Amino acid sequence: MQVELFKLLENRNKFCYKIIELFQVEQDWVEVQTVSTNLEISERSVQRYFHYLDETIEEYNQTNNKHVKFFYEKFKGIKLEFSDSSVEQLKIHLACNDENLQLLLDLCLLKTDYIKKYSEKKFISIYSIKQSVKKINQLLSSFNLTVDANKLEFVGEEKTVRFFCYIFLWTLFKNGNWPFEYIDEDRLHRTVDHVEDRFGYCFTAVHRKKIAYFIAVCLLRSKKKFFIVDTENWDQYINFSAFRRKELVKTVERDHQVFEENEFMYIFVILEMTHWMYRPGKVKDLILEHHQTRNTDVYVATNLAFKKFQKDFFEIPNGMQEIFYTFFFCTHLQSRIFPGIYFDLDDFTSLGESGFPKNLTMKLKEFIREMKVLSQLEIFDEEELLLKRYLLLFSYFEYWSSFEPKVEIAIDADLSFLVRERMRKMIQNHFDRRYNLEVIISNPSLKRNCLVVTNMPSINDTNTGNICVVDPPLRQKDFLIIEKRVDKLLRELY
Repeated sequence: MQVELFKLLENRNKFCYKIIELFQVEQDWVEVQTVSTNLEISERSVQRYFHYLDETIEEYNQTNNKHVKFFYEKFKGIKLEFSDSSVEQLKIHLACNDENLQLLLDLCLLKTDYIKKYSEKKFISIYSIKQSVKKINQLLSSFNLTVDANKLEFVGEEKTVRFFCYIFLWTLFKNGNWPFEYIDEDRLHRTVDHVEDRFGYCFTAVHRKKIAYFIAVCLLRSKKKFFIVDTENWDQYINFSAFRRKELVKTVERDHQVFEENEFMYIFVILEMTHWMYRPGKVKDLILEHHQTRNTDVYVATNLAFKKFQKDFFEIPNGMQEIFYTFFFCTHLQSRIFPGIYFDLDDFTSLGESGFPKNLTMKLKEFIREMKVLSQLEIFDEEELLLKRYLLLFSYFEYWSSFEPKVEIAIDADLSFLVRERMRKMIQNHFDRRYNLEVIISNPSLKRNCLVVTNMPSINDTNTGNICVVDPPLRQKDFLIIEKRVDKLLRELY
């Protein structure tokens, strides 16, 4: 979600956001040229964004009674000092004051009105609001949601609206202040304490906070009369009577004035969808035993997929089988609760482009289609969700490069044996997890999958193979050159 929200920012806020991020790793002065290179814009543009950032920081200090200091000198560059604040808090302020994100935030917190009233209240033109709605709708399209440009409210299934609001607010405020103005955070944490007491469970600090955010979104929307109308087939997934026996329902009714059974069903089914709920204990046993008794489609799909996955790809070690069985289970449950929608709950985007190995992707797509034929279950219609979640298994075990075509890198350079050997190890270690590589020091072969790394471009006159010229000692630019040549070679091999 972080990537999607960044795309929503206005251009000047995008650049200022990137400038602020530089100070997560830099404590001292950052030169204008360095900023220009990182942002890929001219130095004159950088100086213009410096002035805007200075104004933003001044506004941040006045609004929040903070003392972030901004320094700029022509030949030294820029420096930020955070005495009583942090980079994260400044980034949150920047995001919350962006026109597009401010509208989305108001939509999630139910602070909007008809467009004319909202325009007058916020001193923003109707045209600007409509432009923001267009950008927000581009983001929401992948969630099967839209924003009504006149009423300024979400249009779509309530279960999806709530879950989107939760992910958006969590992404934006997880390192900031509690964003729910009229919902008592301490009371919600006491509810989480009650869950721990009743089930003998202990949540981490992060998980406690995530549960509080999710329930807060549900309370906010239900109090504003946005209800979960249809619970579909959730009753087969939820052992509602067991939760009643634990007096969990009664506690929430008393503390938060929630009395609709559908509201509880929604909260329970979403919690069942989160993998960290399945640590060894009563909760895991309660959920899985109920699914086994009912022989649910999620349970059947998980057993089939878990067995066939190990047969077709690799054996999951005994000590890890339970963890990854529940991972499959949560994936298939998400597929049933949100069909046609992909929520990146496991931060798949953090894998970058290396998260899409071509051969393995094709094999997994074939696996999913075979599972569909074998099981005849709708769960396996959600190819995008299943593909990305299954790929995460390979990223954990670091097996995916073995499914890709093998590339041979032969080092043929005017260097001593020891330097060539060090160069071989550096290349092997740098690309080991991304490519199926074998780096050798020998005469290059004439095979199509062979790439010659050298510091002598003149050998290309007599060798028709793939030549990659570097300049030892190897630096970042040399690794980028090799990477581009390997990618090009792989495209030819596929």
